[in-house]
Amino acid sequence: MGGPSSRQDIVGGFQRLLRRSRRALLRYRKPDSAQIESFVTDLYGAILRREPDESGFSNHVARLGRRPTFHDARAMLSVFLNSDEAVQLRAAETSLGISWDPPEQEAVRTVMSLGTHCLTSSVLKTLGLKTFSAPFDWIFSNAAMVAHCIRDDFRTFLDPNQHEFVAIENRTVPSANFCEHRFYKDKFGVKTVFNHYDITTKEHYDYYVRCVDRFRATLRSRDRTLLVMVTRREMMREDDFSSLCAALEPFPKAELLVLRASRRPHKFGGELAMSEGRHKLHDLYLIGDLGTVSFPDKRDEAMFRHVLAHYRFDLAAPIP
Repeated sequence: MGGPSSRQDIVGGFQRLLRRSRRALLRYRKPDSAQIESFVTDLYGAILRREPDESGFSNHVARLGRRPTFHDARAMLSVFLNSDEAVQLRAAETSLGISWDPPEQEAVRTVMSLGTHCLTSSVLKTLGLKTFSAPFDWIFSNAAMVAHCIRDDFRTFLDPNQHEFVAIENRTVPSANFCEHRFYKDKFGVKTVFNHYDITTKEHYDYYVRCVDRFRATLRSRDRTLLVMVTRREMMREDDFSSLCAALEPFPKAELLVLRASRRPHKFGGELAMSEGRHKLHDLYLIGDLGTVSFPDKRDEAMFRHVLAHYRFDLAAPIP
């Protein structure tokens, strides 16, 4: 099993964390540094839903000292629970209004990115939810293009006549922006679709054929599949979402989760903007910007993790 836990797992895990921490700190008069660091790391994960930052981690470890008691550990727990970040995160999570998967709900077996850029796939990979490469992982796209690809069964996507190599002197970034897709550029305004791979070469064309084959097989499987798209607010209108939902209608096991992000530091959190059956569009209000491969502000990544934690995961073996 991989990925974020269910609500029951989070509560149970946090209770076990407290019991384990108490036993460890009472059992050892002089706990070693690894035990202290593990306790602080657990607090970051359970309460702030993120990895420790270097300076904060060092300060908390130093504050516990070399011989912490259980009362020291309890005081540290209180510091975390009452921190501005924790209070802000709890309020933001409440605002999202996401329903948890009930215990009887079929678990998600596969998670795939629908773009619209590398961040979605990169963060899913960090969370252990990306088990194989799919066509929208490392390209530029938008909702209309993705819907067209699904309806068209990727025939236009893989058409060599549509692939145009971009000479290095014409690229915005010399080490990226490798290829245009003529049809998607003209029809949907998506420039340099193939940002990291030169699909005009046999090696990279074959790579995308394999990615498409995996995507097709997953959509047609009998397992619950979560399709995740993170996009800027201005790139996702309600009719774009409806078009995506319609394109997925032939695939009853595919479930769409779209996070429409905008920077609103004073309204951190989000809300359900629209749903059509099993498919959901959420507005996500960020503190920082939407990065290229990650969320620059860790609180925004924590919100992303929180959204995914509402799903039950039992990931299937990767497709070769």
